[in-house]
Parts: sequence; structure tokens; C-alpha cells
Amino acid sequence: MSSSEADVVVIGAGLSGLTAGYTIRKEKPSSKVLVLEATDRIGGPVQTVKIQGANGEDVWDVGAGRVGTKQNEIMGLIQEFGLETYKHFAEGKKFWILVDGTKKTYSGKIPPLPYTSLVDLLRYFNKVDGMSKKVNLKDAKATPKAEEWDNLTVDELKKKTLFTQVAKETIDVMTGMFFGLKCTDLSVMQYAYSIGTCGGWNAHIGGEGTGRMDLKVKGGVQQLVEKLSEHIGKDNVIRNAKVCSIEQQSGQAVVTTDSGNTYTAKCIIFACIPTDAVKFSPPLSIPRLLPSADYGVQFIVTYQKSFWREAGNCAEVLNMQAVIDFTLGRDDHPIVTLFDHTSANGSPALMGVFGARSAKDKSVEDRKQLVLNFLQEIFETDEAKNILDYKDFSWTSYEKVPPPETFKETKPSEVLTAMTRPEGVIHWAGTKTAMAWADSLNGAVEAGQRAAREVIATHLK
Repeated sequence: MSSSEADVVVIGAGLSGLTAGYTIRKEKPSSKVLVLEATDRIGGPVQTVKIQGANGEDVWDVGAGRVGTKQNEIMGLIQEFGLETYKHFAEGKKFWILVDGTKKTYSGKIPPLPYTSLVDLLRYFNKVDGMSKKVNLKDAKATPKAEEWDNLTVDELKKKTLFTQVAKETIDVMTGMFFGLKCTDLSVMQYAYSIGTCGGWNAHIGGEGTGRMDLKVKGGVQQLVEKLSEHIGKDNVIRNAKVCSIEQQSGQAVVTTDSGNTYTAKCIIFACIPTDAVKFSPPLSIPRLLPSADYGVQFIVTYQKSFWREAGNCAEVLNMQAVIDFTLGRDDHPIVTLFDHTSANGSPALMGVFGARSAKDKSVEDRKQLVLNFLQEIFETDEAKNILDYKDFSWTSYEKVPPPETFKETKPSEVLTAMTRPEGVIHWAGTKTAMAWADSLNGAVEAGQRAAREVIATHLK
């Protein structure tokens, strides 16, 4: 057991926590900043891996990996460190699997749904877009209909607004895709707030021209993580330091890890999800926790050639069956989505996501066979099974959040407001606390920068 002192202790060495630490060191070079990471690797849901590709061993992002031209905070950081981006490939035919299993192909941004359902959905999109623009992002409690939206679920909003069954199913799917939750488990307040941080509905779903997910980083986003860590000082980023308690006393805080080490600081930046695993003393006045997604299992398959592009496909697949199964806890149709993930060096690859919660319990070989069968079914060619390499990555243990039913008494507007408000000397970061593109890499950077500015202004004058 050991004791250390610092000006600032950052909890969580994901992109948000590292951005916070970097920003403080950049603005206040003499300050001592320590970053504590519970696991043996830094980056959180950011990870760049090496896989065998058409051009030999190459690198791909898994977890969070795409950025957007209009996401100012992360694009600024990418430019600051001299990194380059390349365009995500999205040209050609797309596939949409309906709830009844029918496979449709389409091009452009209008999905292959019945005309009446499209009109129904457009009304809904416009309504939600308007609601999102009424949210007070700096003080969610001050949103005009905060109390009403706290007590209204997306399922209730959907039923009040939509008439056609296909449109209702589509909202179930979109909610599952973007929030990882059933419509019955998501409040309209949290829904509208998250959409509002993106600037509205179209940007939230990554619509054409919105600049949400149109770019990838050459060499991988992990480079950002490593550069931030280097600037903080690698000896100041401490791995395998799982925090179990934070005690505020006499205008400072004492952080204790499960190994018994203590860290005393003027202030704390908490840059991960504050679950019950951490004991706060005194207890938090308002919990900084709302229902959120399970990160699931992602997979990458590499090929010698991009047969899908040669056939005029962009390889984008949305499987409505699988999303509905995921929200209902079934696993009949395990693969939710697929897209082109060709590397910056031109090595052809596809990436997808398992929706079924049972996927994590299967062997790698079993998951591989599910993927190959799915790809052959989608593309209708044996070339889909002629892969160079297969890798998958489970994020199901990353930042576990209690099940949605534990939040029934929570007032989301109060929690959303508290997420950006200090509690004593504890400040909050993490992409879920962002006011610009929450739940994205940009949100992580923006929240880290905000928390750092708060700390500098309050504790490091």
C-alpha cells in the first residue's frame, strides 16, 4: 500500500479522462495530474488492433472508431497531434432486413419501407427534432416540459405519434441501435437531451451531410489515446488501479483503490460511469447514472478483395429482426449491423455487431460460423466465406450499468443537470456528460475539456 498526492486525480483513462488530464497539463504545466485506470489498458472503448489483411498485417479500430467532419472538439485534437483521416466508404446499395425477415436493397438515404410508413416516420422525426431543440443542455431541469418528459417513455411517445405498425417497429429498431435500450426503458427527457447534443434528429442518426460518422483516423484512434498519455506522462497514468472509494474532507479528496493505495488531491475528475462499485463519502446528492447500452460483441473479417464493392454494394446492413430480438432478450437473429471497414491502406474488411446477449457466451469459432453464414446469406456468394482473418471483441464487461428497471424512480432531468455540475471537489467527464455529440468520441473529448476548464478555474488558479 502506498500514499500519493496530486493537484488533480482523474478517474478513468478513456479518451475523456486522458483529454481532461492533457488539457490541464497543457494549460497548467506545473500541476501534478494522476490518471487512475481500473484495467490493464487505456482507451476505454477505443482500441486499435492488428489483423492479417490483403496487404499483410494491418490496423483496424474496434469499439469506437469513427469521427465526423463537423465534430469540432475531436477534429481539433486530431489536427493538433498531426493525425490524418480518411472517408468512410458508403457508396452503393444497402441492405435492410425487415422484421418479417424480408431482405430489401436500396440506395440513398430513404429506407425501403411502405410510403405510408415513411410519411408517418417523417412526422415523428420532425416532432422529435423540435423537442430536442427545446432542451436546455446546460440545465436540463429548466427545459419547459422537463417534468412531463421525465415521466414519459419513448414507447408512449411512439404510440401517441405514430399510426403504422412498420413505423413503430422502425422506432423500436432505431432506439435499440442508438441507445441499446427498449423504448419502454428510455425516458423522453434522456432521449431528447441526447439528440439535442447532436444538434437535432438528422445529425443524431448520422444523416447525409451531418458530419457525424463520415471519417476514420489513419492508423487508428488509439494513436490519440497514446499521444494524450505521453503528454500527461506515462508514469502519471496508473493502470490496474480500480477505485473503490472517494472521501471528501477539508476541501480535498482522498481516493482509495482496491489494493489499498490512496491518492490525495485538491480535486477529482470522474471520467467513467459512477456505478455502485465506487463508494462516495459523503454520498452523492444526486446519482450521475442513467440507463445506457451494453457495448456488445463486435467482429472484423478481412478479405483479399472487396467483392461487395465490385458488385456495387456499400455493405451497409441493418437487421431489424436482430435489433428487436436484442431488445426482447432473444437470440434468433444475432447479427444487428454490418458495414465496410476497409483500412486506410486499402485492405478490404467488413465490421459488424452481434446484438444477441448470448453471443458473449459462445466460443469464437461458433461466433465466426454465425458471421460467415450471415454474410453468405446477405451477399449470396461463396466469396463471403473466403476470408483471410476473423477477430471479434467483447465489450460486455466494459462499465457495467445496472438494469433499466433500477432507474424507475429517477428523474432524468435532475440527473442530466447534475452530470455537468461539480459535487464538492468532484467534477464529471465522460461522453455521457457531453453537451456536444454525447455518446460519441467527440462527446468524450468535449466533456474532458469542459471538466478540465472547470478544474483550472476553480482549483488551479
